[in-house]
Amino acid sequence: MSKALHLILTFLLPFAAGANESQEDRKQRQIQSPEIRGEVLYIQGRIDSHIYDFISRGATDLKGVKTVELNSLGGNSTWSLEIARKIRALGVKTRISAGNVCASACVVIFSAGMGREAGRGTWLGIHGARQGAGYVVRFNDICFSNSGEEATFAPDNAGCREFLEEWHGAAMKLTVDSFRLMESHGVLPTLRETYLGMAEDPNWYQEGNVLRKADWILPAEDAISFGLVTELTDR
Repeated sequence: MSKALHLILTFLLPFAAGANESQEDRKQRQIQSPEIRGEVLYIQGRIDSHIYDFISRGATDLKGVKTVELNSLGGNSTWSLEIARKIRALGVKTRISAGNVCASACVVIFSAGMGREAGRGTWLGIHGARQGAGYVVRFNDICFSNSGEEATFAPDNAGCREFLEEWHGAAMKLTVDSFRLMESHGVLPTLRETYLGMAEDPNWYQEGNVLRKADWILPAEDAISFGLVTELTDR
C-alpha cells in the first residue's frame, strides 16, 4: 500500500481499529442513515453533508423527534458543526446506546443534545481535525522521501516545515471551533484542555495527524466528569 493511500485511509476512519463492523455493514448504515423511526432520528455511519440536508429539508418529519441516536466513527469536521447547530435547535436529547460508539465528528453532534445519554461500556473518540484528504496528499508529496518501496518522513524537505505550519494552523482553528461549540452546549472546557495538553505522539506522521496528539478513546463513564455525557444508562 502506498504511503498516500495509507494516510488517506487513516484520515477517513481514525478509530476503525476499535470497531467490529464490516465494510458491507458500513455501506448499509450509510444507505439507511439518517432515518426517523417513531420519536427517534437515527444517524449512523459517515458524518457529512447528506445528514445536514436531511435535517434542513425535513422540518415536518422532525416535529415528533425527541431523541437522536448516534453510532458513527466520524467524518467531516466542518459539516459536523453545522449538523450540531441544527440538532441543538431541535431541542432534543442525544443518545449512544450500548454497543454503539461515537467518535471524531460524531462527538460534536452528540454534544448538541439538551440531555446526552450513553450506555455503560460505550465510548467516545476524541481527536483534532484532520482537515481533509487534500492536506494528507500534500503531506505525502512534500514531507516524505521515497527510496525504493519505502517512504520515509523527511521534515527537512523543501517546503515541508512551511506546509506543516499552514496545516497545523488550519487544523487547530477547526479543532478549537469544535470544542468551543461543544462548550456552548455545556461541555466543560477541561475536555479541550485535557486533549490539547496531551503529550506529543511520536508517531503522529504515520497517520497524518498534524496536531500530534494520540486519538483519545474516552469511556462513557469518564465522559461524565467532562459534562459530555449527562446520563449513563443500561440500554
